[in-house]
This record gives sequence, C-alpha cells and structure tokens, in this order.
Amino acid sequence: RNVTLINYLNDIAQDEEGFDTSVLLPVDHVGCPEPNSEPITSDPDTPTEVNIVSDVYRIQGIGWFRSFYDGNKNAVDVCKNIIVLGVGTGMRTDAYDDLSQQISTESEAITFIADPNPWFITKNSETRFARLASHVMENLETLIPACKDTTQQRKLIIGGHSASGGAAWRAIPLLADTDTPAAGYIG
Repeated sequence: RNVTLINYLNDIAQDEEGFDTSVLLPVDHVGCPEPNSEPITSDPDTPTEVNIVSDVYRIQGIGWFRSFYDGNKNAVDVCKNIIVLGVGTGMRTDAYDDLSQQISTESEAITFIADPNPWFITKNSETRFARLASHVMENLETLIPACKDTTQQRKLIIGGHSASGGAAWRAIPLLADTDTPAAGYIG
C-alpha cells in the first residue's frame, strides 16, 4: 500500500516543474516489492466495490475542509486513522480529490483535505493548522456520523502540500499537549 501511495504522489509531482521525486522512495524497503515487480493483488474475499463518502465543511474561525472515506469499509477500521492534509497553492483541487480517493481506497483511514486560511494565498500558520486539526478530532463523531459508535483510540496523522506541509510540521508541538497529538506526519 505504501508503494501505491508513493507511486501516486510521484505521478502528481511529475506535473510540478523541478520537483525532486527521489525523496519519495521509502527508506525501509522491508516488505515492499522490488521496483518493476508484479503489483500486489488484493484478497479475492475482500469486496472491491468502492463507495467514497465525501462532505465539505466551512467553519468560521477554523477553515474549510473536505472529508473522504470508503463507506463500504468497517467504521471501526476507518475511524481509527484520521489524516488531515493541508492544501498548497500549486496543486489543482481535483488532484487533492484524486489523492484523497486513492487513500480512502487503499487504506483504512478518513482523509480531510484542509484549508485553515481560505481565500488567502498564505497557508503557513501552524496555529491555524493545529486549531483545524484539533477541531476535526474533537468533533469527529459529528463530522463523520459513521464514527459515532466507535470507541477505539484514534490516531491523527497530519501533513500538507507546500506551505501547509511546513505549517503541519510546525503544528506538531502545538498538538502535543492536546487529547489527540499527532501520531504521524506526511510531508
């Protein structure tokens, strides 16, 4: 699954002039197929039908964000991994939609594409990013009704494109003292 996501991010990055995609290769190759090997096939007992559930939220003082998850997957599985990715200004919105749908299809996670500073080109405030990520985690059951009856511990994974990626990185210490600190970073 990591290889699929890395390849997908690499394809997106190819459209951005001068972007060094060599950094997208996994450091730890244990368990990863060799380059140019046969793709990993899915379990024939696993349903392949996808039902992407998505909604848009505009919260004054917090920002705008859009959620994505596969409604055919068990809520207990998808509600345990919450990914909040901040937008940059160099990617098209449909590229974020494609990325989110790929994550939803290939993993057990809910992805939120987030803009903590809508209508403004600057996306580099770690305070705004942390506030939005905290809002998502604190209100997850309201935002995603499928998570209402799940009780497992949730992991917040943050990241972003361009300046939002830097804001997400700098938000890690701000989230450390919250009920849901960042468990991971996607850069």
